[in-house]
Amino acid sequence: ARAGAAGGGDASAGVGAGAAGANGGDARAGGGSAAASGRFARAGGGSASASGAETSAFDGAAGTGVGSAGGGHASAGGLGGDGRLDAELALEVEAAAAVPRDGVWGVDGRPTALTALTGRGVQVDGIRARLSDLEALAELRLPAPETARLATDPALEAWAALEHDALPRTGGETHVTVRLRGNPRAEAPRGLLRVHLVIDRSSSMQRSWDRVLASARMLIQRLHPDDTLQIVAYGTDAVEAWPAARVGDGRAAMDALDEITVGGGTNIEAGLRMAYGAARHADPEARGLVLLLSDGVPNHGAFEATVLGELAAGARAACGTTTSVIGLGTEFDARMLRRIARDGRGGYHVSASVEELAAGLVAELEAHSRAAARRLSVRVELDRGVELLDVADGEAGAEQVDGGVRLTLPSLDAGEERRLVLRVRVPGHRRARAVGRVAVTYRSGRTGRAVTASKELSVSMGATRRAADAAGAAVIDADLAAALDEAGAAIRDGDATAAVGALEAHADLAAGRIEHRRSARLRARVRVVRRVARAVGELLPEASHPQRRQVSLAFGGLAVRLQR
Repeated sequence: ARAGAAGGGDASAGVGAGAAGANGGDARAGGGSAAASGRFARAGGGSASASGAETSAFDGAAGTGVGSAGGGHASAGGLGGDGRLDAELALEVEAAAAVPRDGVWGVDGRPTALTALTGRGVQVDGIRARLSDLEALAELRLPAPETARLATDPALEAWAALEHDALPRTGGETHVTVRLRGNPRAEAPRGLLRVHLVIDRSSSMQRSWDRVLASARMLIQRLHPDDTLQIVAYGTDAVEAWPAARVGDGRAAMDALDEITVGGGTNIEAGLRMAYGAARHADPEARGLVLLLSDGVPNHGAFEATVLGELAAGARAACGTTTSVIGLGTEFDARMLRRIARDGRGGYHVSASVEELAAGLVAELEAHSRAAARRLSVRVELDRGVELLDVADGEAGAEQVDGGVRLTLPSLDAGEERRLVLRVRVPGHRRARAVGRVAVTYRSGRTGRAVTASKELSVSMGATRRAADAAGAAVIDADLAAALDEAGAAIRDGDATAAVGALEAHADLAAGRIEHRRSARLRARVRVVRRVARAVGELLPEASHPQRRQVSLAFGGLAVRLQR
């Protein structure tokens, strides 16, 4: 067992939780009201916590002990699954720096830059901090009670619950949370795919063109012979390098890539319209996927995010085609590309280097190869008098309709998860009262049959507010994504105060919740958020515009992934 003692806290090697260090913590009460900045507002319900210093990141089962230099806490290996951390993950996310120092430095003990947060990381008082640690700790994994589960078939898992089991008789705010997950173990057959690869060939792609082509060839090699492929290349206008056709052995399509010439402006609209035109006349039984690649900002055709988003939404409505987007480099219009992905119900990826492009393409292809559910619809109908205040849907495009919210998806892939979180105000009542009804309909990817399931949601009304673990975890997760989004925008603008404030506000919210006492993952995540916030505060003032933009895009990309 390893033990570190650089920060004044004793390390307990091997078993149990480490002794608390000397970093006394403030008490935090969980009655949080909506943030004034307009971020996803939070209802209270977490009980006050005055835990003093942070304790173990593992809490419990015996294993390999890890002492955190500078952190004032020690750790013992735990078990994964119900909010605890397994030893391997814990070693990875709160590792001691090779050359520990007080303050914010590189992991080697030397001065560092803001961009290190998106790579190997920085150290904060001897403990490494990096953005990817938040992704590793993303899902709290608090078990949902069986009473929250909807009666779906084995291809799809669905839960619906309220954040609170009880509210005061005078009424109050709570959250309706809906979680959908395509069962990764369900035997959903791989269906035929119809892929429309829409590639940016503008002049700015000249340097990286060979590597872009190599990534496109890798994608073609992953397709099945009976899949359909179209290749569109857009510059000032769009050209169809390979008309939609059966892939076969892929050689002809790869030869067509070599015929594309690079040059001209950026006309994303032309590229999308050509792909969507082919999609509307394609085999409806094949799963349609448009993969849009862009490294810049449109300077020909439409350039408004709403217009291009409407194109993607139209293709989804007309022929069920999903549009996923990969932004290359750091100069693309993130707001516009995120809108296209959101309205097209697809994924959004940031590839800071072309080397990451192949991984993004393959991830999208594999995600769409097996559909757990098709034509999925979720409807949340609120009871009379219940007021809808806010919606967090992971940029899935949920629509507010009379009496509630509706979310429709062309498909949900095996292993894919979607969460819908509604903040609502429930009027006062003397006894338990209905809050709403959640209904899910879809066509099973396992059997092909239509499935319908629903659940009524109600809350007790009493003297005090009482939180429910599983639904509360979804609320905290949604708030983390919103905090990262807000911090990313502030980093882009060079506003260190706003960036740090957004991250610290989330950490304060999470630390004041009842789930903070019950989940080692959440406690570790709060510590990581605070370290990242401190690093941003110290490194952002000296960062250049390109550095700020690179880190901002990484924050935004992670926010989108966490929301889903």
